[in-house]
Amino acid sequence: MPAPLDPLVLERALHADPREDRPPGRRRLKLPPRSFLLLALALFLFSHVLSLLLGPRRSLAGTSRSIRVLFRDRPAILRIEADDLRATDGTRRFAFGRSLSLRTQGRGFLFLVGPKDLRISERPEIRLRWKGPARFSWTEGNKETNRKAFGSMAVRSENGRLRIVFHVPLELYLTGVLASEMGTRFPLEALKAQAVAARSYAISCRTRAGSKDFDLFDDAKSQVFEETSTAPEILEVVRRTRGEVLWFEGEVLRAYYHSTCGGRTRDGRSFFRDVPSPPFRPVRCPWDRASPLHAWKRLWTPSRMEAIGLPTSGGRPRIEVLERSERGDWIRLRIRFGSGPWRVLAGSSLRRNAKLPSLWIRSWRTAGKGGIVFEGRGFGHGVGLCQYGAAGWARKGADYRRILAHYYPGTTIAVLP
Repeated sequence: MPAPLDPLVLERALHADPREDRPPGRRRLKLPPRSFLLLALALFLFSHVLSLLLGPRRSLAGTSRSIRVLFRDRPAILRIEADDLRATDGTRRFAFGRSLSLRTQGRGFLFLVGPKDLRISERPEIRLRWKGPARFSWTEGNKETNRKAFGSMAVRSENGRLRIVFHVPLELYLTGVLASEMGTRFPLEALKAQAVAARSYAISCRTRAGSKDFDLFDDAKSQVFEETSTAPEILEVVRRTRGEVLWFEGEVLRAYYHSTCGGRTRDGRSFFRDVPSPPFRPVRCPWDRASPLHAWKRLWTPSRMEAIGLPTSGGRPRIEVLERSERGDWIRLRIRFGSGPWRVLAGSSLRRNAKLPSLWIRSWRTAGKGGIVFEGRGFGHGVGLCQYGAAGWARKGADYRRILAHYYPGTTIAVLP
């Protein structure tokens, strides 16, 4: 049985010099020019036939590079500890040893390496590299945040703050996503389903990144990534599913997922315009009842209503839903107080202001002092894989392939080279 995935070993392998793998003393085969051309033609034809026979497995060649993750608007001071810390600003190179404090200085940066070792770069962006794992920390108010990561990063000074883009090897990036999105309390087969979905989503985002200098955000705007994980359970899941992605009609699926569907997923095409219909059609999900947000109740307070300009003093509230999804999610509504004017709201604005877990609202009623109580189901947008549903089904014996086939009907699993 192969050894568990070790982040340090993988990091070294990804950065190894290919020349080190060449056996000592082996001579290169010298061919006359005509023989060389014939050999090259034969190899080309052979690889072309393989690509036709193997389909998506070969057409995904070269997709196992790093993922670029944007950490937006970080404090002006960043502390780093790692082996062989180095930086370049495009014109100069810096070597820092094992530790560094980095802070903004005008449009550039100030590097504090030791009590008497200060260095300055006037360039607005630098690229940092190191060997093995690195530890990062920053302080925001009274809160100190610590992270660990492999790879490299680009740092830009913007308005006295730091904009950080981590370049993380794909499989190591997934360890962090699994730790943040599910964690080790979820069963193995659910974690494996999550790994395949998250890998597919990341690669799809990287493919569509275009001219941007990053592929994904570090938060729920994409998928949550805080740091690379070394938890044995997480590493084992990544090892067992290594390279596996969801495939649909000739490309990697942008595999959206969410926490809790409340018993039924939502039609993905009606919510996300960038996905094909068949893999995101709504499906039943009777396995997510263990979620604390399978069913929920929330109070919308008058103070929150007034924060978006609703005149709550006009009398009792009245709500009319103008548009719903096929599942019942509120898309657009209007509200009035007493005989006052109607105010039209997007469902997303209501969810954000009232702090609702989802927009699958089953009922509402007035509460004391002008408030409104909503009752609903689910947490998140409701599209694609339901994390708590996957966990519940896995505990009943379903494997990850069956789970993925249910939540993404019509897809197959392809393997990256």
